[in-house]
Amino acid sequence: MKRISSLALVLGIISLQGVSAERIMGTPGVISEFTQVEELVKNKKITKEYRKKTLEQNLLNAVKFTFLKKYPDYQEKVKELNPESISFEQQKGTYNYYLKFKDYFLYYNFALDPEIYVQLPVDEKFYIKNQELASAGDSSSSAPSSPKPEAENK
Repeated sequence: MKRISSLALVLGIISLQGVSAERIMGTPGVISEFTQVEELVKNKKITKEYRKKTLEQNLLNAVKFTFLKKYPDYQEKVKELNPESISFEQQKGTYNYYLKFKDYFLYYNFALDPEIYVQLPVDEKFYIKNQELASAGDSSSSAPSSPKPEAENK
């Protein structure tokens, strides 16, 4: 009798281990499929058109967000905002961009490459070139004039 109960106990333990092993194992092949998809995403070739479009969209969204924080009537001010209405330059070796829209000068610092990742800037500066500064910049005075910001935001 002792042998039968010992045999039953051993068979019970073995069968429970088999059931629990199936639950832990899951569906075979998911890991390899996941790894293949991950490699495709990591090694994806990014086209120049995609990089240009992503950068333009990031800069336009940054300008809209800056104006949203500054002006209650921001929609009127950004009505003419499009990729052709802005001019920008990237500081070499960084994710810093200097941008001009109408009489507004903006500086944006992005955390990641804005040509690849959709994001808002982590740092910004905002200046308005008013008529007084514009006329001072056009005159041929020998002393350099430093523009004074009307509004600045960090």
